[in-house]
Amino acid sequence: MCREPHRNGGFSLLSALFLVLVLGSLGVFMVKLASVQQMTAVMDLEGARAYQLAKAGTDYAIYQVLQNGSCANANLTFSDAGFGGWVDTITCTATGTYPDGTNIKLYHIVSTACNIPQIGSCPGAANGFSYVERRLSTTISR
Repeated sequence: MCREPHRNGGFSLLSALFLVLVLGSLGVFMVKLASVQQMTAVMDLEGARAYQLAKAGTDYAIYQVLQNGSCANANLTFSDAGFGGWVDTITCTATGTYPDGTNIKLYHIVSTACNIPQIGSCPGAANGFSYVERRLSTTISR
């Protein structure tokens, strides 16, 4: 009586299929990780842009208060195509005099910069993952 040898041909196919699935999953994970890292770097740069624009708006309002002695020329919104869609809204309010009654006025300045303005000014509608906003405020006296 002669016995036929057992065939193990299916084992190689299952091993190859498992290897392809594992390597494919690893590739998808690496692509997703790379895109998240790139988005993080872009958002960091956008945050720095927003901060610099808000700082420029604060400096402009401080200059207007020190030169003119009022906030009349400091309440405005900057928006220009040169900013790449960025908008800076500056508000300046006279908050009164010192509590001891001296003739020194206090001015509260708020500069808000954003990349997706709502109705032409900031703050905008934070309805997307790409929305960036920075707000700086200061109080000066004159």
